[in-house]
Amino acid sequence: MTPAQPHPLDPSDPRFWGFGALFDAIKDAVIVADAATGQVKLWNHGASDLFQYSFEEAASLRIETLVPPSLRERHRAGLAAFHRTGSGPLIEAASHVEVPALRKDGTELVVQLALSRLHNPSDPERCYAMAIIHDVTELRQSEQILAQILASSGQATLVLNTHGVCIKANRSAEELFGHPAGALIGRNLHEALHHSKPDGTAFPAEECASLMQATNGTSLHATDVFWRSDGTSLTA
Repeated sequence: MTPAQPHPLDPSDPRFWGFGALFDAIKDAVIVADAATGQVKLWNHGASDLFQYSFEEAASLRIETLVPPSLRERHRAGLAAFHRTGSGPLIEAASHVEVPALRKDGTELVVQLALSRLHNPSDPERCYAMAIIHDVTELRQSEQILAQILASSGQATLVLNTHGVCIKANRSAEELFGHPAGALIGRNLHEALHHSKPDGTAFPAEECASLMQATNGTSLHATDVFWRSDGTSLTA
């Protein structure tokens, strides 16, 4: 009985350059392409889940297929430059790059992309690029909805992260506290607005109800004193 052959680009295929199951254990999409041709050479299950192409389909796929048509010329130019020089702005980027991508069914995604050079021991003369791709489409859609809610709200609204740092503030909040647009973003809420008690003495951060709710979910009911940028206070 002839043993079953692995699907093209399956992790058990020897063309996985020794990565084997480790490559496929990564939950994000991982794709390796030949810079000279744009041909997909490695493709994990995460890539199939995200882009909807099977291993068989991916084996004959060019990486530009995953790029929206309006960006393909720029993509080809960047890949060609990487093939010539072995470097490029995306390859050298110190952080993830956010770009649009395209599923098999034509759905456009927003993905975070980390690119790096990859060495193929069996073909050291060729230039390969590896992309680790994370889908952030739903996150960006949620952020857009939140931004619309904040923009349309007449109430002063601040959004904090789990460190108590302001990550969003609507115009009503900026006007209420006397700060110019964007000035509250990146600032610790307590230090910016709660720093003092009504008599002007220091207000310990560990007693700040808003800060505790943001950092650990503790629900406290208290009357808070907020301070405007001009030094006047208001009670909420």
